[in-house]
Amino acid sequence: MLKYDFSKIKKDAQEFEFRGGKLNIRMYPANKESFIMSDKGVLYEGEKQKQKFIYVLVNWDAKDNEGKSIKCSDENKAIIFDNNIDPELVNFSIAKADEIRAEQVQIEKN
Repeated sequence: MLKYDFSKIKKDAQEFEFRGGKLNIRMYPANKESFIMSDKGVLYEGEKQKQKFIYVLVNWDAKDNEGKSIKCSDENKAIIFDNNIDPELVNFSIAKADEIRAEQVQIEKN
């Protein structure tokens, strides 16, 4: 018999500290993954990485040079990704989303 406890699935974004601000990041669904295996590990296509970054980063505490809040919109996240403005933010967000997924897999196994 298969048993599942769906109540343990984390659907909401989790909050993380990043360079003195807060980010809300959610897990990236398995059905959206696209990757290529190579001898160097898993390689992601650039466009898929961009989609993943836009999806997982739900909210942020970002300001412009004048101290005004920057909306956490798909458009603004795409600008950051496409122009390589903050690769550390991109990598952090995707890494945290992957950690959330790994934790979820562990919870489901138990």
